[in-house]
Amino acid sequence: MQPIILFSVSTTAGTPVYRQLIEQIQRLIVSGKLAPGQILPSIREVAKQLTINPMTVSKAYSLLENDGYLERCKGVGMRVLPVETIEMPDLLAPAVDELVSKARELGVTLEALQENINAKWEISDE
Repeated sequence: MQPIILFSVSTTAGTPVYRQLIEQIQRLIVSGKLAPGQILPSIREVAKQLTINPMTVSKAYSLLENDGYLERCKGVGMRVLPVETIEMPDLLAPAVDELVSKARELGVTLEALQENINAKWEISDE
């Protein structure tokens, strides 16, 4: 039986594939969809199912290990670590950067952008 791969990547996106993997795994850990102690699919499995270079997956896993999200377990693979204190703004930084960049390209003022965000926030609270 094939393990379920929770990740998806776009090779045509402006964000590097390894970064897409990192951000997805961080979100899955923070949201609890990847629980502490859970073993991630092997590098080869992820690379094969996403049709990407195994070194790309290895880079993402290694960076997540360095940041304290994962630990390498000999003979088992990468295991999710309990993450007590994660700075949520850090996880949002790439999306915020992209939003600000697009707003500037379109000539949207900071005030208009803030009003738009506030309106969306209110709708999502309902």
